[in-house]
Amino acid sequence: MSERYTVGTFAKMTGVTERTLRFYDRKGILVPSARNEQGHRLYTKDNLHQLQKIVTLKYVNYSLDEISEFLHGDTRDFRETLMMQKQMLEQKRDEIEMIIGTIDRVEKIVEDEELDSEVLLGLIHSIQYEKAQKEWFATQVSPSIVKKVFLEDVSTEDRIIFEKRIMSFIQDITICYEQGLPPTDPKVQTKIKGLQDMFESLIAPEDMVELEKIDLDSTPMFYPLLPSHIEDYLQEASKLLTNTLKKDGKDNG
Repeated sequence: MSERYTVGTFAKMTGVTERTLRFYDRKGILVPSARNEQGHRLYTKDNLHQLQKIVTLKYVNYSLDEISEFLHGDTRDFRETLMMQKQMLEQKRDEIEMIIGTIDRVEKIVEDEELDSEVLLGLIHSIQYEKAQKEWFATQVSPSIVKKVFLEDVSTEDRIIFEKRIMSFIQDITICYEQGLPPTDPKVQTKIKGLQDMFESLIAPEDMVELEKIDLDSTPMFYPLLPSHIEDYLQEASKLLTNTLKKDGKDNG
């Protein structure tokens, strides 16, 4: 008779916890070879070999259902499914690298700011879907405008500086809103003017005419950067500033 091991001994031998072994038993993935008179699980070297398969399959990212199918005789095209697992893991690796890259960029942009969580989520989302949005913009406007909007001709360092300044203005405008300042307040208008000046340094007036024709709500994966109340506040302040500048232009003319 082959040697038998209690669940505690088997757990120590294999490095798998007793809780996991009991779970595998309930799921029918690793059923003990026997039980003693008290009903306690007893494992043998056959179970050890079976557990080795389970650990190996888990290592290459098989789900418990897939492991169960494999152990119960469905070993067809194992090499093919192994290659599929590899492809899935490679895709996951690319996704993880993209997420890390996004977080790195967000950290650099907001390192000196305490941004509202909604603004932060909006920023992450816009970076996450930047490629798709760029491709969509390319179907709406000329290539030169796409390059300007997405800062393609700007170095990585200068881009981060630009984005940091944008987020700084947004944070200041958010604080003005939270302080109860009306959109007409000179402090708010100064911040809005600074924000507009930054965009105008990139986008020429003739380009703005083309951009204003775009329905941003139809942009793929569109997610507002700002909470709706801050967006409304900013837009109202922007309209007031535009009207003021037009009035001043007429008066000076």
